[in-house]
Amino acid sequence: MNLAFGHDEDQFCLNCLAAQYKQPLNELFETGLHYVNNRECFEKAWQKLQDPTECPCKETCAFNLCFPSQNL
Repeated sequence: MNLAFGHDEDQFCLNCLAAQYKQPLNELFETGLHYVNNRECFEKAWQKLQDPTECPCKETCAFNLCFPSQNL
């Protein structure tokens, strides 16, 4: 998601990105996901992350948006 929003050096959780872009979290996620799903290079990487335990910030981010059917 960070790359989709132009952040190639620093990494931000989705909550931080939503605040930065002054968007509701769900809208920001949908915008980013649409971008990711329409670019093969992004989509391949996104699809590889299927294990919710690999989420780098599941305690502070939008874990249930990325992995809606998974529970830890």
